[in-house]
Amino acid sequence: MQDCTKFYFLFLLCSLRGSEALLNVQPFFNSPSSSVLCYKSDGADGSSATSTRPCPLPVPELRAGRQEVAIQGDHYTEPPDWFNVTLASIGQNFMRRNFVGFLYSTGLSSLLVGTSVDALRAIASAGNIREPKTAARRYLGNVIHFLFWTAGDIGNSKKNPNHVNQSSFFETLNLIRSVHEKVSHQTHKYQQLYTVPVINEQVDKVELNEPLWEAFEKDVAASSLARFKNNEIFPPRNGGTQYYLNQFAMMLQYWAFVALPIMKPESALLIARPSEEELLGFLHFWGLLAHVMGLKPEYNICLQPDIPTAKLYFRELFEEYFAPGLFHMDYEYKVVLEVSVKVKSPFIKV
Repeated sequence: MQDCTKFYFLFLLCSLRGSEALLNVQPFFNSPSSSVLCYKSDGADGSSATSTRPCPLPVPELRAGRQEVAIQGDHYTEPPDWFNVTLASIGQNFMRRNFVGFLYSTGLSSLLVGTSVDALRAIASAGNIREPKTAARRYLGNVIHFLFWTAGDIGNSKKNPNHVNQSSFFETLNLIRSVHEKVSHQTHKYQQLYTVPVINEQVDKVELNEPLWEAFEKDVAASSLARFKNNEIFPPRNGGTQYYLNQFAMMLQYWAFVALPIMKPESALLIARPSEEELLGFLHFWGLLAHVMGLKPEYNICLQPDIPTAKLYFRELFEEYFAPGLFHMDYEYKVVLEVSVKVKSPFIKV
């Protein structure tokens, strides 16, 4: 039951409707020095600025990213035109000061990403997903990357307000991008990943913690999430794309990185209420990372016009793409989730 509490905490947390007042952030600033991450592309704001990007697609339209390969464009050595080094540095410092809380929140949210069959297949193509040792190495690698990104030099605002230092910060990002490109090619090559179970119950015979799952299913059925039980599961689990590591799957992973700190910063990061500038900076910093890693602007969910909009957007995304899958978890996903909980339990005890 203790393990069940660990990862059910996320589901309960995301389903709650917070009563706290939304942050009062003024939208649609369009100068390079302002605190805006995107502008609405319908022209409602009357803006003709070129220093910002259109906001990401509406949540229901994000599924189109499943038909686009994950890594797009060449390796980056220059920031995008909307990048603001001052705001990104604020976000980087915020993440560094709250690094333990960040690991806690992303450790919880990442447990949900496996409900997406594309993400699960991409992980499966990169190694044995049944073994805690393999999962531990992968998770430790992520932690090391996070540490490096919080310490890396993304620019010197005293020299040039919008210049990014051509240092090992970008070199490391491009290295990880190359690994993702390799995985993308692997998953494209092994198309049978959709037709052959990665973990076969009859062959592998991995024993599940059945009492845990019985308790979990009972709790979810009795929660406010029950209204999503009969909703469509997307992506479908029988194929439908030639790109198993695609823009949609990458977008879901970035949700795991940023959603909880924005939706419930006090609970997710275990800190007092952060300022709107810190939260905007956090999104701007991750918007840069997602951009460098190859996520197209229309799927870069870190680019939001303001914090209230971001909160609603991330909640809608959870309800659209994650909540329905909680009622239809198969043997394969349960094995992966149990392994993940074993690996992450030192970070996400509640």
